[in-house]
Amino acid sequence: MSPFDVASVLNEEYSRVASVEKISGFKVTGIYLLNPNTFSAEGFVVPALLFLLQRSQISLTNNQRY
Repeated sequence: MSPFDVASVLNEEYSRVASVEKISGFKVTGIYLLNPNTFSAEGFVVPALLFLLQRSQISLTNNQRY
C-alpha cells in the first residue's frame, strides 16, 4: 500500500464522518459553533480598559528606568 493509497482511504473516511450534517450533533450536547452574538460590545469595554491601563503602566515603568 503506497502513501497515496493511505491518503485516499483516509480522505474517504474523513469525508464520511466530518460532514456539515454532523455538526448538528454538537447542538444535542450543548456545544455550539461560533456565535458572534454571544457577547455584546459592552462586554469588551472593561477588558479593553484594563489592557490599556496595564499597557500604559508598563510604558511608564520602562520610561522611568532610563
